[in-house]
Amino acid sequence: ELIKAFKIFSKDKDNVVLYLHTEAVSKTGWNLLDFVKLYDLQNNVIFSNKDSLANGFNSVEMAKLYNLFDVYASASSGEGFNIPTLESQACGVPNILTDYTTSRELIEGRGELIKVKAFITDNLNSEKAIVDVEDFAKKLELLYRDDKLREGYGKKSIDFAKQFSWGNIIKQWNNVLKR
Repeated sequence: ELIKAFKIFSKDKDNVVLYLHTEAVSKTGWNLLDFVKLYDLQNNVIFSNKDSLANGFNSVEMAKLYNLFDVYASASSGEGFNIPTLESQACGVPNILTDYTTSRELIEGRGELIKVKAFITDNLNSEKAIVDVEDFAKKLELLYRDDKLREGYGKKSIDFAKQFSWGNIIKQWNNVLKR
């Protein structure tokens, strides 16, 4: 859905790039290169440049990467706490996320929430959200066009992320463990 929304959003722009922090061709069967070609986005999509994502990026590399973004966008069908959202916020990057699970509490007032179009039940009987692609494209367009809104979300995101610093979290855990 992210690629579909990006296709709609990018149709009249020659200065936008979608960075996908994932393997272009997965060992489990997903071939995102074919999907990118299907939507004629070969010149607008970049995949992570790592030999293996299993090794990951260190925190300095991730901070540099996040600071390249104008927005962090995800069409996730469901999340736990969603660490990448918090990492991007700590770098002042506004988010566009599915209005489902933890996204609302993490970005409301600090980013844009994408409407959910439908839900599907997976093989573990867990409900998964499917984003409204048109709404997603509109949210991308909004933050592309409105520099002040994007900058405001970025500043609010930094302030929000500070409460989750290691120093603050350790104090909270110490309090819990002392009880």
